[in-house]
Formats: sequence, C-alpha cells, structure tokens
Amino acid sequence: MEAPVLDVSSWLRADDEWLGEQEKEWLVEPTVLHDAPERRWLFKPSRRNELPGRAESSSRLFTWFDAQSEWIAHQLATSIDVPSADIHFARRDGAAGAISRSVKSPDEDMQSGDVFLSGLLGRHYVPNAEKARNRTGHHLDAIGRVLEGLEGPVSGGALSARETFSGYLVLDAWIGNTDRHADNWALTVDGTVLRLAASFDHGSALAAGREDSFLDRTDPRDFAYGAMARKFENGKNVHLADLALDAMSRWGGPWLDALVQISAGDERAIVDAVPGMSELRRTFICRLLEENRRRLLTP
Repeated sequence: MEAPVLDVSSWLRADDEWLGEQEKEWLVEPTVLHDAPERRWLFKPSRRNELPGRAESSSRLFTWFDAQSEWIAHQLATSIDVPSADIHFARRDGAAGAISRSVKSPDEDMQSGDVFLSGLLGRHYVPNAEKARNRTGHHLDAIGRVLEGLEGPVSGGALSARETFSGYLVLDAWIGNTDRHADNWALTVDGTVLRLAASFDHGSALAAGREDSFLDRTDPRDFAYGAMARKFENGKNVHLADLALDAMSRWGGPWLDALVQISAGDERAIVDAVPGMSELRRTFICRLLEENRRRLLTP
C-alpha cells in the first residue's frame, strides 16, 4: 500500500529552522484536545537544484528525492529498532516534501553534537559551520567522551547513548548516509539530564540527489563502494560500514543481530510503498540497500 501524503497547509507555523541550507519551517499539529501537549513537526520541502544544460539546451531544475529518502530511512530504522524522527510525506501550499516530528519534548532543549564537541575539544575542534574539508575533532573517540555515561532516547529503551549512536552509524551505512556531521546528531537537555536525541535528517541518503539518468548508468555496487565517512575526521578513506563496525566493536548494541533478520523482500516492501518514484529508482535503491547490508554483515 502506498504511503499517504498529508496536506499540512492549514497547520500553524511556529518558527523557521535555521540549521541547514534549505528553507524549512516548524509547524504545530492541530489537536482536538485543548490541554494536549503541543506536537511540532518540521516541514521540509523537497530540495531543488539548477542543473547545467547539455550542449545547446538551457539549464533545468532537478527536484531531489530527499523526502522519499527520509521516509525510507525512518521505516528501515524502525525495522531494526533504531530511534529516529517520525516522518510523513506532506504537502504545504502546493509544495511537496516531508514532515519530521521534533525529537525533543516541549519541555526539553536540544543542542547539537557540534556544541558539545566545541566545549570538549576547544581549538582542537573545527565547528561544522566552517565546512572544513577534514572534520577535525569529529571522531569516535571524542563522540564517545561526549556520550559517556548518558542514556539513549526514551524510545530506545534501556540502551546507553553510546550503544544507540552505534545504531545510528549502522543505519547510515545501510542507507548510504554520508551526511552525519556534528549538527546532525544532538543531545536533549531537561534541566540537568542529558540524553542522546533520536536520529534525524537522512534526506541525503539513498542517492536522493541523483537523477534517474545517473542511476541508469551506475552499478549500485559501485555507488555503495564510494560511501565514505566524509563528515568525520580523516573519514574520506573510511567506508561508512567500517566506521559503523568500529563503533559496534567499541560500544556494542543489538543492531547487527537485528539487521540479519532483514531480507531483500522486507526492503522492497518499504521501497514499493513510496509514491512518486520510477521503477528504475526503486530497483537501484533496493540493490543499494542489499549491498550495504551485505557489507555490514560480511565485512
């Protein structure tokens, strides 16, 4: 069954989201109960890029498949119990995209990993905003120090923050998410209690920014081979799967035991529920997921 698309045109706008390069806005979900807690969702319209024309043709706009990537990533995360932001396809005032539920409660604050690494490492850390070629200070040793003694999200059960973060890296390797920079993981803050927030922002995964013509001439196995941990220190030559397995060896977690229960049919059922994709793209994504899963389970 195809996933529904919610019309959120009437939802009240609460605020803009300033992190990231694309325009996004926080919306408040309507409720029939006046005393119900406020639920906020981030509406993320599908990204659009201007592509250069070929030969005599003019430039053209390409619409990313980032909403589709976000939704698939959440479904896959749920299948192996990795805590992640709830995602729905959405449309607002004619713009297509997705809504992502806030990973913090109304009573909590949230700070990105970038903030904590800056405080921990000082001048030995290069803030994410500088977009340095080598993400100095963003490595497993430092992340482990930030997460030491903390718990994971409430939705993740009794797992520690470190165990849960290793699950995020397993998910990244499975979906080919090369965008896990230090602003794409965070801690929730409730008074003096800090927890790792659920995983969020997976819109760059699964070849979301590639045209069908590229997918048609590319072997998914070759594409999978090029998924490097570029947003980590010295990560340009480290495959996402190797980074995930390193984290698993340090911090453990049930993620590979869960992943071994997943079949190609399970992946296909999720991908088939996505609206607005060609059969070419569906097949490419399924083969990519299968190859990444194989690499994680048989390194």
